[in-house]
Amino acid sequence: LLERAGHERAKVEVGQLAVGDRREVSHKLAPILGTLSLSGSPEGAIVEVDGEEVGRLPGELTLPPGRLRVKFSAPGFVSRVETVELKASERLALDVKLEVQTGSIVVRADESGLPVRLDGELIGFTPAVIEGVPAGAHELSISAAGYRRFTKRVDVPGGGRAVVEASLQADSDVSAVSRAAEPVLDAPASVTLISKPELTALAPV
Repeated sequence: LLERAGHERAKVEVGQLAVGDRREVSHKLAPILGTLSLSGSPEGAIVEVDGEEVGRLPGELTLPPGRLRVKFSAPGFVSRVETVELKASERLALDVKLEVQTGSIVVRADESGLPVRLDGELIGFTPAVIEGVPAGAHELSISAAGYRRFTKRVDVPGGGRAVVEASLQADSDVSAVSRAAEPVLDAPASVTLISKPELTALAPV
């Protein structure tokens, strides 16, 4: 019977020995391992044990018993580290859900009070600071009567800040102003169209 700490016992047949005989026996003992069963999100997150990549989430790992430092990471998510005590022949379940990395968007425009939409959802008015935006690409838009719609793709860095400078252009499809509202094409030649930003610039300080 062969025994060694941390290994499975093994019984080896050596046959009959006469008095005074000596025989060498060689046998490799199998280590006693434990199983770490991993679940959670996001699927495909990288799993490292004691600094070495060993698999992806979800999955099962067969590991030597002891204290293990298990790290989970994925692009766009906050990394997480768990320290576990795995016992020999034990099956230990670990469920991990990584938090989405977030950043912020600062929106500046030449007009204030205009509605700002992120991925089609109204989230504020200019000027605005949008917090807690998931890291990655988003579509930001600003629209108002009398102006062309402003649209821009914004890449939000995890833990960082993206700045959007919006310069709105007057829509050419506006009404001329005389004694009565008229379409632009029907307006007299003496009528000059001035956009709101231009009027603001001409106003006395």
